[in-house]
Amino acid sequence: MLPPAPPPSEDLGLVEAAGDDVGVGRPDPAPPVHDATVTVTLPGPHPGATHYEIAWGCIRNNVTDPSVPQTFSVVDDCASYPRLDLLALAFDVQAGDLVAFAQQWVDPLEDGNHVVEIFNWDTSFSTAQFTLENTPADISQVSAVVDIGSWSEQGDATVSEGSGGTIAFEYPQTFQRQRHIVSSGFADAGFTSHTWVSSSPPSNVNLDLTDGLIPHVVEVAVDAKDPLRPRVSWALAHEGAQADRVTVRLSWVSGGDTTSWSMVVPPDLTDVQVPALPGSIAGAPTAAVTYQTPSVELEAASYLDGYDDARNIIDVPSSVSTYTEAQSYSGLGI
Repeated sequence: MLPPAPPPSEDLGLVEAAGDDVGVGRPDPAPPVHDATVTVTLPGPHPGATHYEIAWGCIRNNVTDPSVPQTFSVVDDCASYPRLDLLALAFDVQAGDLVAFAQQWVDPLEDGNHVVEIFNWDTSFSTAQFTLENTPADISQVSAVVDIGSWSEQGDATVSEGSGGTIAFEYPQTFQRQRHIVSSGFADAGFTSHTWVSSSPPSNVNLDLTDGLIPHVVEVAVDAKDPLRPRVSWALAHEGAQADRVTVRLSWVSGGDTTSWSMVVPPDLTDVQVPALPGSIAGAPTAAVTYQTPSVELEAASYLDGYDDARNIIDVPSSVSTYTEAQSYSGLGI
């Protein structure tokens, strides 16, 4: 039996499973507003480079003269408080090849101006090689990415059922907080990915695309015969690595407003029915609502120890810096 519905102001988190917590009207707290600037001095021109950038988060700033200090405002939406990872990038031409780089941190990042001097360019490139095998029938394209947030390098491979392939490219080996990602797309716009996150992820990855990936989620559907308690179902295209949880998101439109369920359920389920809500709850569905295509995500992570962890730990714990993750998505609204 579900517990009594909490008042709208009470935050109990995500819906987890029958008999577990139900959160209604979860408010998102207003994000803090910061007023920080950074003045960066690059090491000067680098041989073979004609274009320079300073980057962090989702921001990349062009630098006209690498010998002159540059001051930039830190945009809250693209900063990772309380530490700001700065990348200095030197390219042969704009939008061309990276020929040198440097990395520096502002820690802690606080209001006011921070002065950062980068003394040396680094040219320590390494080769990332991703060897793929045992391709299932529903995968035809695979991408591999080395990502540091504001900089990434990607390679692609076309594969066929039962075959494999190799993706290789150079990347700056000394970048910290790297993510190495292998992802594959499907005809229904879903995708599966496996991610390695650490200061030095493996540069040579061997990946079985059938047994090494989370299974592809297919046939996502919503049954709204009972419009107050619709049921979402899905299937798995093939066997694969074991997931820790499934997250189901279902939205509906009523009176011009969109409301959503988010449900975290055990990984062995392939359908879930939403709990009943009292009609007095603002945004509760009625017989007249229109349900949108749901999204379903399977997820496994090295920092999760089974479903009890997976239903309570939503984000990567701040104490964890090295981990692996695997996801499989399907449906709209992701």
